[in-house]
Amino acid sequence: MVEDSLLVALEVADAVKSIGLDVVGPAPSIPRARRLLGAEVDGALLDVNLGGEEVFPLAEELRARGIPFVFLTAYAHRRFPPAFAQVPRLGKPVDRDRVESAIRSHLLCA
Repeated sequence: MVEDSLLVALEVADAVKSIGLDVVGPAPSIPRARRLLGAEVDGALLDVNLGGEEVFPLAEELRARGIPFVFLTAYAHRRFPPAFAQVPRLGKPVDRDRVESAIRSHLLCA
């Protein structure tokens, strides 16, 4: 999980663990996330804005590795690069049921 807000990270981690999955992270920055990606990961939840830095370069790396991901964003009307227009997004504040559903629908089935 790539998330720079500890509170959001704890809420999301709780939802992930509740369906029997392990959490790698949270990583509050792209450099930290890249280090964690050395571990075997099956999917990722990516905060779009990490302290002013956009997560899209990391999303490109995940896509190239065939690792599915879902964006977390507080920006409901934000424009996404065309390459990521179809990637699922979860709004903040996070909702546990929606996180669990997104994981089941977009990360576990990929």
